[in-house]
Amino acid sequence: MATILFAEEYNFGYNFFAEELKREGYQVASTTNGKALVESIKSVQPDLLIMDVDPCSLKGLDVLQAIRAEHQKLPVIIWATDNNPDFDPRSFGADYTVIKSFNTAELQEKISMALETKFTFASENPGEGSH
Repeated sequence: MATILFAEEYNFGYNFFAEELKREGYQVASTTNGKALVESIKSVQPDLLIMDVDPCSLKGLDVLQAIRAEHQKLPVIIWATDNNPDFDPRSFGADYTVIKSFNTAELQEKISMALETKFTFASENPGEGSH
């Protein structure tokens, strides 16, 4: 089954969703440090990254751009605090955005969409790296 890595400062999403995702068969890991995130991606080799990003701070988006430089095919869901129309995480490399105060079904839908896209691409392009 797929591995999901949560990257967030306080582990809110991980603590809230990890048990449910594990029951559904996912392997779930987390990191709370942006600097450690790149190393976590190398060691965990996730199929999906869920990042908590504060649109008022570009630090998380800078980290996302650095990750995208090495892991173009890793699907990324940004978990944002704001629905500001000027904030578009896709311009930094995110595949999907979920605004906080969402429900579990919305996150599960985005996870399914991101992983389906990743695994469809991998099956259509064998031999290309998954991260």
